[in-house]
Amino acid sequence: MNVTDVSLGITWFLIYLTAVYAAIRSWPQASPAVLAVLIAAAITIAAAVVAPAIPLKANYWRVFATASFLMLVYLMVFGATYKSISLHILHDLWQTPSRKLPIEHILARYIQKESFSARIQVMLEHGWATQSSQGITLSPKGRWLARSVRFVQRLYNIEKSG
Repeated sequence: MNVTDVSLGITWFLIYLTAVYAAIRSWPQASPAVLAVLIAAAITIAAAVVAPAIPLKANYWRVFATASFLMLVYLMVFGATYKSISLHILHDLWQTPSRKLPIEHILARYIQKESFSARIQVMLEHGWATQSSQGITLSPKGRWLARSVRFVQRLYNIEKSG
């Protein structure tokens, strides 16, 4: 690996970061996680198409490895920051002047509102479930998704997940 390979990999990653930032700001209604993953795929495909036209002596696979590593690290940090309830609670504590919140406030916000109510709403919006007077019912689309997830869990011997 040489300086050119690493520099191009970092440049590729910076283009990715810029695209993710612009997309999340431009489409606030879209899922930031989905945008981040789709843009990683799109930029990887675009780089494979554009690479032969770049008049630099570089090893594509080394550049790809550098950029991919940086994108994967970013996606892991982004995912943890975006979805971590613990980090959200810490942020709420940090924003309060006293740095204290009643446990009831935390439970109401993160367990009842964000964990259950918001997740049920997502299932309804995506058509994975329907709501009636009897409660929540799994839709055909939801059954397919549940079977698919269970298949992956069995494949990897995952018995507990959050």
